Amino acid sequence: MTTFLTFWNFEEFWHGEALGRVLDAHGESASDSRVARMRHRLGWRDRVRPALTTLSSAMVGQAFIAVHMTWGAVNRSDCAAA
Repeated sequence: MTTFLTFWNFEEFWHGEALGRVLDAHGESASDSRVARMRHRLGWRDRVRPALTTLSSAMVGQAFIAVHMTWGAVNRSDCAAA
């Protein structure tokens, strides 16, 4: 799992860089202030969700982690196919 997450993090970093270049090419700000504004607009559920996921996985254990990772993979596959 650690190896997967390490590579996934590296991949996502470069996705962010590429998206920043696309925004720049279209005259949109790709700065830290844009990210801060967008995060500020998130609802309370989106702010609390990472902590709830962490607590759930700690309480339930590996079964929760397996379901959570599977759910993420399925949703990512749906997005890629659309």
